[in-house]
Amino acid sequence: MIRKLFEWLGFAIPKDDEWQEPKGELIIRPMTYSDLDEVVRIERMCFGWGGWSKSAFASELKRGQKSCFMVASINGVLVGFAGWRQEGDEAHVANIAVHPNMRGRKIGELLLRAILEEAVRRGLNSSLLEVRKSNLIAQNLYCKYGYKVLTIRRAYYQFPIEDAIVMKLEDIKANLESVAPPQIKAKIIAPNQRLKG
Repeated sequence: MIRKLFEWLGFAIPKDDEWQEPKGELIIRPMTYSDLDEVVRIERMCFGWGGWSKSAFASELKRGQKSCFMVASINGVLVGFAGWRQEGDEAHVANIAVHPNMRGRKIGELLLRAILEEAVRRGLNSSLLEVRKSNLIAQNLYCKYGYKVLTIRRAYYQFPIEDAIVMKLEDIKANLESVAPPQIKAKIIAPNQRLKG
């Protein structure tokens, strides 16, 4: 009970002590307001105090066509999410997270591809992002898709304080075409599609 209160207040990183790996089809679909509690739970597991709040995610959803946030779920259990917001003529990748127990399965890569494909559909063909200097796994993924290091922002991240590497992707469409999609079976529902059933 006390731990739950501390998690809610942001003083403790949530744990899934009773985690049971979901089985079934992986679905990538648009994020909705009803996802936000689980989104924030994964956010806190991944980023602790430095994570986004529920209201921050809600603000992004309110931006409509000026942002794109998608979730990955298996049998109704949220396992990850990713999103960008439009800044000028760029898709600024704002957040990508995968449940710690589901990492190493290409879910993050599939989410990145899905949001970049949606950026292209909306007429955006360049992208910017920040990534922690210590997050080499994410940096390698971004490099795979053609992102290049632009600059470093000192002490950009808090809890703990760390520099951010700013990376830019100049031609989303060409880079998506040059990288084979990950070999993972998934149903991808674009924001303009409706979930059937």
